[in-house]
Amino acid sequence: MARSKKPDNTASKKQNFKNLENVLEKKEILKSISEILDQIQRPNLHHKKFFLNFFNLQEKYPIEDFTNAFIFLTNKLLTCKKDLIPNRVLKFLANYLVFAKDKIDGDENMRTDDDDNSSMITHFSEGLLKFYLPGLSAKDRVVRLRCSQLVAITIDFIGAVDEEFYIHLRDTLIDRSCDKESSFRYQIVIALSRLQDENDETDPVIDKLINILRTDPSADVRKCVIMHILQNEKTVPYLIERARDLDTNIRKWVFLKTMVDVGDFRLLSIKQREHLLKNGISDRDEGVKKSCLKMLSSHWMPTVGDDLLSLLEKLDVMNSDVAEVTLYAFFKLHPQVVSEFVIPENALDDLTSESSFLIKIILKYCNDNKMEEKLFNLLPSPMELASVLEKHHSLSVTCEDEVLKVEYDFIVLQLLEMGSMLDFADEAGRRKVYEMLRYLYSVVDENEDIIFQMAIVMKKLSNNELDFSRTMVEVVSDVCEEFGTNGDFKEQIGRLEVADYEDEEEETLSDEDARTLSILMKCLLLVKSTLQQCQLPLVKNTVLYGLLNDLVSPAVQSSIEVLRHSGLVCLGLYCMLDRDLSYKNFSVFVHSCQSDQDEYREHSLKIIFDLCVIYGIHEGSFKVSQENIFTFFKNSLKDKELEYQAIACQGLARLYMADLLADDDILSRLIFLYFVPTTQDSLKLRQSLHYFFSVYPRISLKNLKVVQKAFVPSLLKLYLTHKKISSKYQMITPIQVAQLLVDWTDPNNIENPSDEAKNVHGEIALELIKTSISEPLENRKLLVQTLSKLSISSITSLNLIVSLEHVISVFKENRSFPDKFTHNTFTKFSDLITKTKEALKPQTFDISPEQYETPTMGTVDPQLIEFCENIQAEKANGVSKKEYLSKQLKREVDAMLSESSGCESDY
Repeated sequence: MARSKKPDNTASKKQNFKNLENVLEKKEILKSISEILDQIQRPNLHHKKFFLNFFNLQEKYPIEDFTNAFIFLTNKLLTCKKDLIPNRVLKFLANYLVFAKDKIDGDENMRTDDDDNSSMITHFSEGLLKFYLPGLSAKDRVVRLRCSQLVAITIDFIGAVDEEFYIHLRDTLIDRSCDKESSFRYQIVIALSRLQDENDETDPVIDKLINILRTDPSADVRKCVIMHILQNEKTVPYLIERARDLDTNIRKWVFLKTMVDVGDFRLLSIKQREHLLKNGISDRDEGVKKSCLKMLSSHWMPTVGDDLLSLLEKLDVMNSDVAEVTLYAFFKLHPQVVSEFVIPENALDDLTSESSFLIKIILKYCNDNKMEEKLFNLLPSPMELASVLEKHHSLSVTCEDEVLKVEYDFIVLQLLEMGSMLDFADEAGRRKVYEMLRYLYSVVDENEDIIFQMAIVMKKLSNNELDFSRTMVEVVSDVCEEFGTNGDFKEQIGRLEVADYEDEEEETLSDEDARTLSILMKCLLLVKSTLQQCQLPLVKNTVLYGLLNDLVSPAVQSSIEVLRHSGLVCLGLYCMLDRDLSYKNFSVFVHSCQSDQDEYREHSLKIIFDLCVIYGIHEGSFKVSQENIFTFFKNSLKDKELEYQAIACQGLARLYMADLLADDDILSRLIFLYFVPTTQDSLKLRQSLHYFFSVYPRISLKNLKVVQKAFVPSLLKLYLTHKKISSKYQMITPIQVAQLLVDWTDPNNIENPSDEAKNVHGEIALELIKTSISEPLENRKLLVQTLSKLSISSITSLNLIVSLEHVISVFKENRSFPDKFTHNTFTKFSDLITKTKEALKPQTFDISPEQYETPTMGTVDPQLIEFCENIQAEKANGVSKKEYLSKQLKREVDAMLSESSGCESDY
């Protein structure tokens, strides 16, 4: 057999030698990079020399090998839970990329080099980005965080990429922006911000950032969006919206940084300017207020040349109270502005809406702050005021331009408010103003603001309230005579009703009927403005009875909607001055709440609560029984109109705060409305109830006990609600609800709590355990978890401790737990009760040590003993009624949800 020819190994040796060179080169790269990475991890080192060394290494070795070596070394950081070392390496990488880019851009020779040094940084960054991008979906949260940090650092240096990779990168970042870790979402926001396209109005990246800004629960993430999102017409409204953010620091940032970056505030709409000022100046946090005022003083005022009139021209002084609040806050910060202010000569003869408003506010500020000398120097004389009033009212009457007419009316209103601050010691001036007012009453149209302000000035001109009332009754009579009516209001209303019935298909009334209706509405406005200034009981101010019988009562009974509405408001004001009227007419307001007109119903509901606050709601306060009043309250909370529901909540909160109501069932319904997601769009309801629940239990032990009674039913109803609708609506978890209820009922919130107050959480615990016994297995976990949040160690009652021990024993013997965690929680609570009992000294209970050592069953409430015996009997007989309470509550929750703005359940 021939031997085979020996193979030539020369080529193989060359290849092996080349591979060895590659291996040695890679080892050298790894060693060089690792040396730099080791050194930068030391504290207090300046990195600039390491930047240069790192840059030289990049130039020395192939970019792919260098990138792979860096990835190999930094991979060890991905699982490092401690932040110190990874953060130093990441900081080095971020600063190095900036250094390298600046070095290349600043060196003309490097920019024109054939090797294209700029692509070296681009390829390096792109290599890192593509390697770490899949890590955003890693299961380990530390790995996800480190990868997100590396992606956020490198994404800004990758340069142009192909469309397919860009879409993949964008979609991956958008998908991962909903991660549960806020630190991860923070880095994703930074990365996403690098992909914004200011030329694309439908850019999904900007839309996603806006969504994160509005919905992300983390304040740091929201602030990160504010810092990095582009500012344009689309995003600025959402940035301004953050002036109402839950986080104080974000609200400060909006005023101190974001609005400064926006630039000229005149680029914002009037609505946006007022939104910023209103929310900033009315903020509860003093730091936010100062930030808003700093924005106003340091940026807005210089923009308008420090001219207050120019600032007011950029606001809506005629239709908003923001300008007044803003000026008050500005004057408080800069009092020298008021002290140096002077009214130019003849300025009152040529007023604008802004100038009249500014003068009025400064006078009001001086009056409110007892700056009597300054006020005296600025106020016009009564004669001058009457003259200016006459002039501007004449301009309003003769003006054909509706816009100018509204402005003149506004100026008249400001002058009347100035008049309420005048001293009418000068009889000639007083008489002149009085005559001017009587003339205005005869010619002014149905302007409620002007008529109301005229009543204030007229009362100041009068000797006393009786004199004022007589004058206003004469004014009403004069108005009717001036327009040629015979003063018989009943006849005029009856004639209008007939005309309205006969012409119901016509769109408008005849000129004569319209004129009659206008007179009647003006008379009702005059009556309303008069009653708003009266405080004497009606029995001492009998001159007003005539208007009640002749005008108000017929208006209330009228079939004409606007008359009935105005008459009802006047009747409510009358009832506030007379108990008998209130007693007889309460049912009228209750009936009016069933109207189809929302405004009509809302006014009626407000009147009802005003009367309840004044006269109470005990039996005999009104012709309606207390039981029916409570039923009405409960029905008002079920209303589908959020505004009506909010008024009901505010009114009931007033009654609770005034100690006129202590019903735990109604309180439980208020708690339900506060948490249920169907009221999340009613800011008025949520804010009023938030304040109420924060304050009400802290006032007294009596209030605390009312909330205690509502605790368990409310918690269980909200738990069942969460089970039903959580898949369709966002709602806080039941355990969060429980934590809030525990905070509200914390006895330490009361100043110097009594022993009875210290037992409140113990009584809640007793009720929770009893309810757990009566509830099915799946509902026990929440109730037992809530036990661990209660303050049990403060209990001072032996009866309560023994009762808890007894009911715990019955629970353990007759009921099971849904899981081991719940069992352990209950065991810990049981041990805590034992420790609390042992820690208490015998004299705490005012009994002998012998009695303390051998407590009898007599210390347990008889009703509790009966309850426990029934449970034990049920087990012995094989009968269970534990689902009864749950089924009853389910029916209640179903009813409440169906009545609450059409919220659908999952059942």
